[in-house]
Amino acid sequence: DRFHFTPGQDGKTVDTVARSGSREQWGAHLAAGQACTVQAAVSPTAPKSASEDLRRNVTKVVTFSTKYTGSSDRTENLVMGAAKINGTVVKPGHNFSFNEVVGPRTEANGWKQAATIVGGNRYENDFGGGICQVSTTLYNAVLKADLKIVERNKHSIPSNYIETGLDATVDYPSGKDLVFQNNTDYPIYIFSHVDKSEQRIFVSLYGRPLPNGETIILRSRELETTEPEAPEIIEDETMSPGKTAWEITRRNGVTVEVYK
Repeated sequence: DRFHFTPGQDGKTVDTVARSGSREQWGAHLAAGQACTVQAAVSPTAPKSASEDLRRNVTKVVTFSTKYTGSSDRTENLVMGAAKINGTVVKPGHNFSFNEVVGPRTEANGWKQAATIVGGNRYENDFGGGICQVSTTLYNAVLKADLKIVERNKHSIPSNYIETGLDATVDYPSGKDLVFQNNTDYPIYIFSHVDKSEQRIFVSLYGRPLPNGETIILRSRELETTEPEAPEIIEDETMSPGKTAWEITRRNGVTVEVYK
């Protein structure tokens, strides 16, 4: 329902070897600044793929979605992020970089302020907050399509919209990116949208189907938790005597095993 297929047509290839003698002739004419006419030897070149072959290998491979919550500004960031990657085509052998496609998350580019992790240990409002849910949803779709992951980074604080270990954080311009390679012989097409009535973001990938009708399921298993270190006590003369406050929320660490 998303594609229109046009039958391929033969192209033409110039046979430079067969006309090597002519090359010397017109080279001499050009060196002398003279006009010349060369009869090129051409041969027909068949299209790389027949339309029926493309039809078989441009099908929906997977759709993955995550449930979102938060402010209206965070939702608008999800909508913008989904729109940025929607319709992207990744050619065979090429890499997809989330940061390159989505670009800088700045006020000038239309991004809203929403909660984002700062310094690896706290939340603050910043432009593009929530964009990691877009990259995480895409990451899971890519895993289920069995494409090659080139770069993926985890959050310092687990996300509430995906199982631990299946997240993919991105940041611009720190260098944290989500990059995958189309390791198939056919194009990969990315479609993404936000359904506000369901409060879900969807990512669908079209391309070559998995062999033998296979389906990939992702599993996350928690192996152990780690207690945080003892807190460091810092005296603050601006606070009332006897009053205490957490500067950074203490959290348990977690080790997980993720597999397909």
